[in-house]
Amino acid sequence: MIKKLLLVMIFTISCTYGQQTYMQVKLKGGGITSFSIQDIQKITFNTTLVGVKDDKIFNVIKTFTLLQNYPNPFNPTTIIEYELPKAGMVDVKVYDINGRLVRSVLGEHQELGAHQIRWDSKNDAGASVASGVYFYQIRFAQSVLSRKMLLLK
Repeated sequence: MIKKLLLVMIFTISCTYGQQTYMQVKLKGGGITSFSIQDIQKITFNTTLVGVKDDKIFNVIKTFTLLQNYPNPFNPTTIIEYELPKAGMVDVKVYDINGRLVRSVLGEHQELGAHQIRWDSKNDAGASVASGVYFYQIRFAQSVLSRKMLLLK
């Protein structure tokens, strides 16, 4: 993960000018650009949310992201959040512990940015499902991400 991150960019906190702190970003294709730390809402790596105000740095570090549902455990509804780096077709499905499809929650074209959907712990037939472990999976472009959630009644 660290090597992969270093291939994309190297972050260094540079000097402080008065009360303003800047971050220099070395871009993969070469070149360096600076951004005010105050312009960045939060930066975390791995599979968590990356939110940035400045479009230049947003385009450098933005990726397809699936967040952990909340609340988790839940009863009877939960929120699933994800970030799209560009517009495209999005499919969100819920599977049981045995890998059987429980519900196709979403299947539509969506614009880039942050999105959230709610799952009401019902299957495709509209019946409530039993307590237990479920997996939600999102497909976007050639990527598939999934996470585990727990329904407690």
